[in-house]
Amino acid sequence: MEIGEIISESFRYPFNNSSDFLRVAALFVLFVIPAIFSTITLFSNNASLIVVSTVIMIICYLIFALIAGGYFLSVIKEGINQSGLIPEYDFAKNIVDSIKVWVLGFIFSLIPSIIIFILAFVVVGISSLGNAALGAGVIMLILVALILEIIFGIFLTISILRLANYDSLSEALSFSAIREDLNAISISKFILLYIIFAIIVFVILFIGVFMLLIPIVGAIIFTMIIVPYIYLATAYGFGLLYSDVV
Repeated sequence: MEIGEIISESFRYPFNNSSDFLRVAALFVLFVIPAIFSTITLFSNNASLIVVSTVIMIICYLIFALIAGGYFLSVIKEGINQSGLIPEYDFAKNIVDSIKVWVLGFIFSLIPSIIIFILAFVVVGISSLGNAALGAGVIMLILVALILEIIFGIFLTISILRLANYDSLSEALSFSAIREDLNAISISKFILLYIIFAIIVFVILFIGVFMLLIPIVGAIIFTMIIVPYIYLATAYGFGLLYSDVV
């Protein structure tokens, strides 16, 4: 699909079925509940209430994290299939898939982290040569870290798309297949879509921030409409991008 088609289809997708969108939005209540309790405790010096609200916040965020990543995969799968359906929750599978996404995130962050850690030691070592050498070393470290984050971020994205398509960690971790998929998509197309998504999401969030000026209602609209809208649109969009490979 062309970039324009992907963008157009992606940002129409969340509103294909209003009842399905509301079902997805309901998941984001898990962000609203802690916010309500935090507001209550803000005006309270009750230590017990603060502890209770903290525990509730942790539980809500944990439940969200266990479901959201896996559900994100199911939305990507609909994009790969070029289906306009918003998937239903399958909590058992969503949780398992979320854990798989965490595993991929850990693996693809491990290599750049090790390289950056080693380079940091080198920079500390050359600090004895003077401030000029230290400054050059720090700049080099920042540039290398940025390049590695971009490269492995792209690899991680393709890996997640492969996981959504094949439902297999071994397929998601096939570096040769990831490279082939990236070539099939075209790295320039991938980066261009990423940039366009980033700009659109920034604009939507910028507008959405003004909603937060409306007490309570604004926060609910932002959390339960704007955020899930972005969540669905971006997941579906990357699925559509990968549909060219399948």
